[in-house]
Amino acid sequence: MKITSNYIFQLIHSLSRNEKGYFKKQVLAHSHDTLDVQYLKLFNAILDQLEYNEEKLLHKFRNEKFVTQFSVAKNYLSYLILKSLVQYHSGKNAESNLNRELDFSHILFIKGFYKECMTQLTKAKKIAYKYDKHDYTITIIKKEKQLIASLKNDNMIADLQRLLEEEHKVLHTLSLESDLGVVYYNFLNEIHKSRMRSSVLEHEQLNALRNSIGVKEESEYQTFNAKNYFYGIETIYNYLINDFEKSAFYGRKHRLLWEENTDRYNDENDDYLEIIYHYISACFQTKNFKEIQICLNQIKNFETNTNDKKQRKYFIYYTLQMRYYASLAHYNELENLMTEIETNAKEIADELYPAYKITLCINCAISYFIFEDYRLGLTWLNKYLNTLNKYIRKDAYSFARIFNLMIHYKLGNNDLLEHVIKNTYREIKGESSIFEYEKMILSFIKKIAKNNTRKNVIAHARDLQIELKNLQNNPIERDAMRYFNFIRWLESEIQHIAYRTLAEREIKG
Repeated sequence: MKITSNYIFQLIHSLSRNEKGYFKKQVLAHSHDTLDVQYLKLFNAILDQLEYNEEKLLHKFRNEKFVTQFSVAKNYLSYLILKSLVQYHSGKNAESNLNRELDFSHILFIKGFYKECMTQLTKAKKIAYKYDKHDYTITIIKKEKQLIASLKNDNMIADLQRLLEEEHKVLHTLSLESDLGVVYYNFLNEIHKSRMRSSVLEHEQLNALRNSIGVKEESEYQTFNAKNYFYGIETIYNYLINDFEKSAFYGRKHRLLWEENTDRYNDENDDYLEIIYHYISACFQTKNFKEIQICLNQIKNFETNTNDKKQRKYFIYYTLQMRYYASLAHYNELENLMTEIETNAKEIADELYPAYKITLCINCAISYFIFEDYRLGLTWLNKYLNTLNKYIRKDAYSFARIFNLMIHYKLGNNDLLEHVIKNTYREIKGESSIFEYEKMILSFIKKIAKNNTRKNVIAHARDLQIELKNLQNNPIERDAMRYFNFIRWLESEIQHIAYRTLAEREIKG
């Protein structure tokens, strides 16, 4: 394996304090190997760097033999680190335990301890069934058949037949879960591309995807994995077709499936944060704020032991907490949260996955818009518009372009606004999935940009209010406008009063 410079730097800096300590102890425990001790010095030198600088490393270790083949040295250091991590995490999850039990059974088999080997395989099989590790179960059954064939006792044929039937059942379950898994991950891809669908045809396509394997009733799925995929499919599918009550119903089942199965949760909870994210998203649409608050506390207390979990927790907690405060007009709390986000953003925001960064940037832009800090709102919006792919979360991209116009309008950038309107109109006009409300707001901004007198703004704002209220009779358009309360904003323009003040009056009143 070829090791890139950045890889070894990132690998070392990804280690937790305990993992670093374990690695150093392992190397020092074999201190008779002077070469490994030299690699520990290289490890510490890279750890001390804030940015990777190979020239400085080569100069620092210019008298060491490994410098003459530095790429080989980086490879070997990577090997030592990975070997240490395997040992450190051994026995901490189901798969590592299964691998250990299978290794034990293999040793017992080749040594001729067949009875003890069978006991070891039985122990391993219980773990495999408990955690739905069907690929391991198939491997264990194969080894059991090999062992029985070696023993050649009177029950050999009956035992082999029993194992054959068990193997067929496991393969059937594996096939069922595999089909469900494909559909589930397709739906995850769909919701990451866009959380809204603008036509009946798109809803029909989602239904076709759901039925591509003939999704059955809930009672048909007995294993944890099957239920996990089924609940995930139903949560996302119903969210995308705007059946939020049903989405929340299955989202809650999905959340409880993990929380009530503590062994699985403790073993592999990597997907839990995304599961609870989809559930809370549905709860926002059903206005179940009590449940949202409970879930937000769970996210806040969620322990992260990987960089992936750290990113997910940062994104999910802050975006949903922002939305929670804004939905209830708790603007003082939201202002404090924004300060916290600005502080922590320096540490992790730049590392976020594109789909996460999009939502975070837009939510921050909306929050600062509400606070009438339009310049800071534009800064966050530009982090998205200037750097990210518009084909990720297409719904968010269209909204961001229009929201960008609204911010420039509030900043009074009239000279720039005309140019931005032309670019936005050209981009959005070519989109097949544009919503009617987006066309209407774009037209409104275009009209008031040419003549922004109070009289003209009020006249066109009132006209647009009526159009948007009529548009709410269309379920698809109504749900598409959930990013921001445009009707309330128009009222704030008409009354010449802060959006924040209007929201507090409406919600708290």
